[in-house]
Amino acid sequence: MLLGAALALSACGGSVPEATPSSTSAANPSRSCLASELIYDLTVPEAGRGEGYVVINIRAAGGGTCQLEGYPKVAFANQAGTSESGLPAQQQPGENARYEVRPGTVVPLVVQLRTQDAVGSPCELQHANGIIVTPPGGEVGTFLEYPTDVCSDMDQPMLKVWPLGVTFDQAYG
Repeated sequence: MLLGAALALSACGGSVPEATPSSTSAANPSRSCLASELIYDLTVPEAGRGEGYVVINIRAAGGGTCQLEGYPKVAFANQAGTSESGLPAQQQPGENARYEVRPGTVVPLVVQLRTQDAVGSPCELQHANGIIVTPPGGEVGTFLEYPTDVCSDMDQPMLKVWPLGVTFDQAYG
């Protein structure tokens, strides 16, 4: 089962503060976020910087609070946008921190797509209508519309993902 998501495509940046790593205590019990509790805003870095990268800013959908930790599952969507196409993204190294998702904060997720522009040489292109993001430990993903052509004949994965909380500057840098 997939959920749909409204997206805002824009240049990276914004006024919503990024979430900071949190800890779990008796007063702050851990409860993992469900896909239905999250809103995803997909942004594209400025032209000439980070070709093939997208940043997915994750926010709370309502007034509640939940937690995310580690790596969401990220994969390309099939032509209909209803299921995964190809292998999930390859996880990149980084700190595996826990984030509290609550109203007014955002948790960034950086994804690199193996597009021809990013690779810098001709490749066999495969069309994707978007990507599917599933919260860590979750079973239901959310389809994010992002039509693109990606390289499918490389010895490298078609997608790479950094752990939650890694910023674009840290991943690209």
